[in-house]
Amino acid sequence: GEVLARWAGGISDLNSWCVYNASRDAAAQAGLAGIVEAYEAGTLGRAELQPAFEARFARAWFTAVANSVDAIRSFNAQLHESQIERFRALDKDAIAMTRVVVAGRLAQRAPSASVRASSQSEVGVLRRELEKKRRHMPTRKLIERLPNLLPRLKPCFLMSPLSVAQFLDPSMPKFDIVVFDEASQIPVWDAVGAIARGSDVIVVGDSKQLPPTSFFRTLDGDDDAEPEEGDVEDMESILKECNASGIPALRLRWHYRSRHESLIAFSNYHYYQNELMTFPSPEERSPSMGVTFRHVPEGVYERGGTRTNPIEAGRVVDEVVRMLMDAEDRDSIGVVTFNQAQQTLIQDLFDAKRRENPELERYFTNESEEPVFVKNLENVQGDERDTIVFSVGYGPDASGKPSMNFGPLNKEGGERRLNVAVTRARRRLVVFSSMTSDMIDLRRTRVTGVAHFKQFLDYAQRGPEALEAFTGHSTQANTEARFEHALRDRLAQRGYEVDERIGCAGYRIDLAIRDGKNPGKYLLGIECDGKQYRGASTARDRDRTRPSVLRGLGWNLHRVWSTQWHISPDRVLAQIDAAVVAAREAQRSEAAPEPKAPETPLIAAAPVAEAKRAKAAETTYTPASRGRYRVGQRDIYAPESDELLTRWLGLIVEAEAPILQELALRRLAGFCELASVRDRFRERFSDVLGHMLARGYVRMTGKTLWNPGDEPGAFVGVRPPGDDPESRREADQIPPEEYLAAVVAVVREQFGLPREDLAKEAASKLGFVRLTAVLAPIVDEAIERAIREEQTVEREGVISLGGA
Repeated sequence: GEVLARWAGGISDLNSWCVYNASRDAAAQAGLAGIVEAYEAGTLGRAELQPAFEARFARAWFTAVANSVDAIRSFNAQLHESQIERFRALDKDAIAMTRVVVAGRLAQRAPSASVRASSQSEVGVLRRELEKKRRHMPTRKLIERLPNLLPRLKPCFLMSPLSVAQFLDPSMPKFDIVVFDEASQIPVWDAVGAIARGSDVIVVGDSKQLPPTSFFRTLDGDDDAEPEEGDVEDMESILKECNASGIPALRLRWHYRSRHESLIAFSNYHYYQNELMTFPSPEERSPSMGVTFRHVPEGVYERGGTRTNPIEAGRVVDEVVRMLMDAEDRDSIGVVTFNQAQQTLIQDLFDAKRRENPELERYFTNESEEPVFVKNLENVQGDERDTIVFSVGYGPDASGKPSMNFGPLNKEGGERRLNVAVTRARRRLVVFSSMTSDMIDLRRTRVTGVAHFKQFLDYAQRGPEALEAFTGHSTQANTEARFEHALRDRLAQRGYEVDERIGCAGYRIDLAIRDGKNPGKYLLGIECDGKQYRGASTARDRDRTRPSVLRGLGWNLHRVWSTQWHISPDRVLAQIDAAVVAAREAQRSEAAPEPKAPETPLIAAAPVAEAKRAKAAETTYTPASRGRYRVGQRDIYAPESDELLTRWLGLIVEAEAPILQELALRRLAGFCELASVRDRFRERFSDVLGHMLARGYVRMTGKTLWNPGDEPGAFVGVRPPGDDPESRREADQIPPEEYLAAVVAVVREQFGLPREDLAKEAASKLGFVRLTAVLAPIVDEAIERAIREEQTVEREGVISLGGA
């Protein structure tokens, strides 16, 4: 009766119940029975049904797609990184060998200096001119007399267009290629003569830099005069002519000069549509890096008189002198002014300082590799220095009223002069100005150069935020990089402060971990294999050039592969932890340098393949060094020593792998300054090694320890001892893989030889003078193993290479 009553009461829900059951059965048949059961059991709420389905479907879809793609199904992070390292090495070697080949071919083409030559031959003519003390043949005529010899002796001529017309007769054989550099400053009529002397031409220049001009060549030098119609127009350049003629063009987008991205970010946005490939710095703007604004509020621009700003000029000179006298500041320096009058004033002030302090003289002469220069907007193109000090000069006059006349910037194309001036620095740009951006009223002028100058002053004061205001959107735009987001969230859970997409434009670091002790710096840059990685045009850009540039800027880099993350996220996170530990340890080493100590490479606990490749090229066994860090009063058995022991064991394995576990134990005991190895330390060693094995920092086969990327079956190293007593190993301290490599190496070098001789030669390769009772059976086992693995064969008592 109760059941019937319940049925009668729920008759209105019968339709919904039937629909639910039909949907439930359909879902179960589609493979979602687990989700249905969890929902009915109450462990999965209604709001969680869709996310649970998407997660399960996504996992199944990923597995199905990944299994259908060979590159993903067979991907192994360690093997792939090993291949990348090998590619980097081969690519560098190919470039180095190309230089040698080219130099060799050119040397081969040159005539022998000892060959007897007729006085009328080209060689004879040249020898006679070399022996003369006076009355030499005119250069143009001499070049004309050596049409075949000179191209062999000097295949490349470096000349100005004027020198080409002066020294090269049009009747001479043509050059294969004529190359113009800084073509934006070469007038067409100057270039035509040089173009006619070649078969092909390459024109290199920047249309956003200075065109040919005579702005500062006027007799009265009145560079602050109001510009008039037709007053010294910018002249046509060969670069502009080539662009207009439709000659095929290639844009060079990689920017190398600026070691801090803020130095190029302004120009990249305003002049290059953010298309330049720039690279972020691991350090935010500071007095030693990037753009710095120095306001000189008391400065007065003498508009009606000298057209200078004496107070600002004095501040500039004082700052440069301070930099030069600072022993820790080794930057080369250049000073750039807006006008010629300010340039002359600063030069005079420097002359006075040099007379007062003779120690400054060497910084202004050829004694310095890059002497201090003082130039203006018009003649600074092509120059660069570590530090550029920028003197604006213009500002309020004695009545406090700022002028809207900024000399060269008021002319058409003035923005190009600004572009040249603000891109001369490699490390830092210090802007001295008596005016701020809010003093420039754009309603009083429509000149592009002035508008850009106002925005530059704002940028110098506020940084990249000023560019974001002009673009109307944040550079931290949200992306669909869900892998990077997932990794970022997991790192944040571990207590790291993580930023995304570091950089203003061009190349950006996917994730970066901030240094808690130095908030303005990044401790570790993490690159993923997402859009940035696959966006590279070539493998060289992707795997060698870009990482090389970033490391040169000071980044500690760590690569995370999405496939590896899918397989084992915990292992990926542990490797990042190890990389952070290594970066922090490296910072400590830099903070307390010991001049006589050997340099310790910056490594993660999971060592890099570069060290392995360098080690493979060595001919002797090199024991590991613990670097600059000492034990001191530290308790090596305390938990806080885990990081140090892990670091040291990583160094030992990286430097000496393959290494037997017992030797690694004794090496670590030596690092810890222990006189003997006791059971307590053995247990401590086992704990540290177990931790590293579990996290993939080292590998172990039998009793031999390896680096993660090592392939034990492919090991071919043979390492005899060197001069260091620590490099000498006892017979039972050498891994069996190295004995095997020694046996195979002897057979490969000496072809077939009897077993007894092979044993002696293999032992000799490893630095042993004779076969001892301990050594002989070990070497014999290596010979047997080589035969078992078919690396060698034994026929009639003679052992030779296996295979063919």
